[in-house]
Amino acid sequence: MGLKSFLIGITIGIFFFYSYLPQNKIYLQDLGLGEDTKKIFGKVNNYKIHCSDLTDFDLCFKTYQTNGKNQPVILWLGNSQLHGINNYKLGEQPASADLYSFFQKKEEYFLTLSQPNANLQEHYLFFTYLLNKFHIKKLILPLVFDDMREDNIRHELLELLNDEHTILILNETNIGKNLLKSFNNKKQLINVNFQENFENRLNKKLEFILPAWKKREEMRGKFLFSLFILRNSIFKIDGSSTRKKIIGPYEKNKNAYQAMLNLAKINKISVLVYIAPIRYDVKIPYDISEYSSFKSEMKLIADNHNAKFINLENLISGELWNDIESAEPDFMHFKSAGHRKLAQKLYKEIISIKN
Repeated sequence: MGLKSFLIGITIGIFFFYSYLPQNKIYLQDLGLGEDTKKIFGKVNNYKIHCSDLTDFDLCFKTYQTNGKNQPVILWLGNSQLHGINNYKLGEQPASADLYSFFQKKEEYFLTLSQPNANLQEHYLFFTYLLNKFHIKKLILPLVFDDMREDNIRHELLELLNDEHTILILNETNIGKNLLKSFNNKKQLINVNFQENFENRLNKKLEFILPAWKKREEMRGKFLFSLFILRNSIFKIDGSSTRKKIIGPYEKNKNAYQAMLNLAKINKISVLVYIAPIRYDVKIPYDISEYSSFKSEMKLIADNHNAKFINLENLISGELWNDIESAEPDFMHFKSAGHRKLAQKLYKEIISIKN
């Protein structure tokens, strides 16, 4: 097959997918967001004070260097609940923006980092890395039963395993050693980066030859979204389907949670742990016995590490989530008013913690 035939085949394939898959932009990291949910990362005076991962962390770090004035940091780590707003209206902000403003008046810097479906292993890895970047005074950590089923370190955080300070700390815990072992070692990661650099150069050349190649991630997202919808249709899965506990990932995330609280204790960082809000005006998608056991176990671990533990699962009332007349109930993301309510509650709880 000649190069010309190959390129024609690729072009036809791209045209097919682009023509028949959903026409709105869908990216892989956003598959967990509901139809009515808008992804918004907090800003104050056009400064980024809420970021996701290493792809945009530099923007938040620059904001701290500009506005932080070496202030102690209150760090909030979480999943898409922190950056998803239902029934979004122009100008609305997530809870992170309110909390930043509240604490600036107290000359404390509030920093938020959230990734979709973030698990506690990822939080532990990111927290370990950030210890060498900021003077962290307090840590706020939401606990979500769904995320205990997750067992991967996303691509956007892998580079943290190249950081020497992070490696030293991870090697002090079994879960940290397992994380390093899972991705082999620093040398292998460098080889992966070499491969990525090669792929990036190849992609740029293909983008020049085929402008449609630039849309490959969007198209991949559309394709997987279509498979996601088909799977749900075949197996009759919807947002209310019961998500069962998966033992392996659960234990790994629990170990990461323990290691994280211990690391905070060693570094004299106060911790607020909370059970994240969930929609309660309809049947929740968990096995009630498993969910109750999860909450009890997480509280016991927090108590053993002198962390403050609160349960906010009932904080956000039903009307502040998504409107379910024309959509599935959303158990993770709420409206702007829900974000304000969460910010106000967390502020009261955080300032009650004495260092």
